[in-house]
Amino acid sequence: MKNTNILISTIVLILLATTVSAQKIHSYTLKQQPQVVLNEGGPIAVHALTNGGTSMDAFGKDFTKSLTAYLKSTRLGVDTKGKGKVHNPWYTTKLYELTQDDAVAKYIIAGDYKFSGSVSNSKDLKKSKEKVSKEEPFTFFYYSNSVSATAMVMGKITVTRVSDGQVVKTLPLNNSKTKTETKNIGYPIAPTVEQYSDMVAKEEIRKYQLMFSPVYNAKNYSFKTVKGDKADKAYRKEMKNKKKVFKALASSGSVNELGKAYEALIPNESKLKKPQDLYYNIGLCYELIGNYTKAKENYLKSANKNAITEIEVLIKYQGMFKKLGLLTEEKDF
Repeated sequence: MKNTNILISTIVLILLATTVSAQKIHSYTLKQQPQVVLNEGGPIAVHALTNGGTSMDAFGKDFTKSLTAYLKSTRLGVDTKGKGKVHNPWYTTKLYELTQDDAVAKYIIAGDYKFSGSVSNSKDLKKSKEKVSKEEPFTFFYYSNSVSATAMVMGKITVTRVSDGQVVKTLPLNNSKTKTETKNIGYPIAPTVEQYSDMVAKEEIRKYQLMFSPVYNAKNYSFKTVKGDKADKAYRKEMKNKKKVFKALASSGSVNELGKAYEALIPNESKLKKPQDLYYNIGLCYELIGNYTKAKENYLKSANKNAITEIEVLIKYQGMFKKLGLLTEEKDF
């Protein structure tokens, strides 16, 4: 039993050591471009939504406040708790400038909405039979009481191009919530239309607040272990020692220094067991700092199909940034 415990402990320590020695950099990648891209860029004016009903007058102002705050932000969707760092200098969620002057705006975001709701009650007569004995069945009647509340918002968001007054995008406001409570004995507590209207309003605000902003995802960039070929024992040992250097640079988030350290190995790529792993790691470093051109060049040399596919998507998103006039300078290490 004692030997078994020692063996289990040894396996656990090996697994922990493997995990700890993994060379990774925690950063962020562009998950998707905005659902709505205004090709001419800003400045943009955002108007309070017009209320066409008699309730939820604050919704239009709250909607505009939330959307404006997200349009102003430069780091949406990025972890701010110290778990990762944005190494790409041109990553941003702020794609447009905002203005309160319609005369200088290229686009105007506006819209209208109407909340409606109702509460209804119903009472159904039910019949039941209980047998006191085989000869004496007992029949009785009771009411099943139900109450139902419904809240709904209908409307639209419009994006108008100021130069010609053309509506270039219409987004629907369309959401509803219904809840029914039933009790066979007594009366259920009636939900209120106001409660459900508030829930509907918050859901619509959350749905549209990122509509004009790119979305970023946390990502662990995992590097491959670059090894020397067995034929050259001295160089293989040298690469084992360099592994500690690579890991230290990755742990400190020193992407440029890590990229330079990997590029310094290129003259000796013939001495490596898998030269493609070296180019994959260099590609990761370039991707991290936003140089997608060189990232793709190195991914092609690594022949890593997944990396090539992913960088092609990011290059497409980069094109969106350029089209909006944002600076996406691709720097070297």
